[in-house]
Amino acid sequence: MTTFAKLSKPSDFDAALERVSAITSRASNVAGQSVLSDQALIEVKSGVRQLRLITRVSDGKPLGFIAYGGHEFDLIIDPDFRKQGIGSFALDEFLNELDSNKADQTSALHTWVHGEDSAAEKLLSARGFKADRSLLKLVLREIKPVPSADSPRGQDTQIQLRNFQESDVDAWVKLNAEVFAAHPEQSAITATDVADRMRESWFDAHNFILATNSSGEILGYCWLKVQPGASEGEVYVLGVSPRASGSGLGSKLFNAGLARLSEIGVKSAFLYVEAENLTALRIYQKSGFEIDSRSAQWSRIRS
Repeated sequence: MTTFAKLSKPSDFDAALERVSAITSRASNVAGQSVLSDQALIEVKSGVRQLRLITRVSDGKPLGFIAYGGHEFDLIIDPDFRKQGIGSFALDEFLNELDSNKADQTSALHTWVHGEDSAAEKLLSARGFKADRSLLKLVLREIKPVPSADSPRGQDTQIQLRNFQESDVDAWVKLNAEVFAAHPEQSAITATDVADRMRESWFDAHNFILATNSSGEILGYCWLKVQPGASEGEVYVLGVSPRASGSGLGSKLFNAGLARLSEIGVKSAFLYVEAENLTALRIYQKSGFEIDSRSAQWSRIRS
């Protein structure tokens, strides 16, 4: 057990958020992908997730953090301080705190291992966690001109693509929950979550494409995420109403999204997809996307 680190609640929340941001950025650069989801970060900022800082006893230097809320937590160690037993110490402290809290009746606990990280997998496995879900990161090295899609088959011929508006929030949240009913994180997004994202520096309504029919009903969407000044963009979420399934609307929106990225000078793209979603995986690979890395959700079930 390490004696030079401690796990504690932050006394200065704003300063703690700066530490979290800096550590997350460095860890993401090493992993080659984000190690903390947008939703997790929003929940930390709003206080929905509890924050525990891992600091050096001698001088209070931040070494990492744990963000915990509901049934999920993220443990992130600063890359400069890995392989020193800090992650093992922090996880044990956190699990002991959780297990000793009789008011917390959480029966299952989940966390993510991003990319290939045998040390993290070994750490979790030794504490009763098992991998039970897999997420793939796909990349498109070069965005090339895409053909314009025909009108979706069997659908209203007056389907229009337009930009997202603030008045669309409630309708979009309802549709998104329907589209991703089997997806635990995406289906749980609320109007408040959307509002939080709209305040982020990367949000641009022109990068949030909606497909509506002649009655104004939203049938699908392609939401893009492009950080300011970035040459790489993310197909953040793509969804089609079950009522338009099999019509080709997904391809139409997908192509519109890639065309938008090309229009604003983005050279490459990436997206995330569940490994078991073979239909979506085939569509993306047919469009030139390649598997870049794999992340896994690990879970521990209380007896």
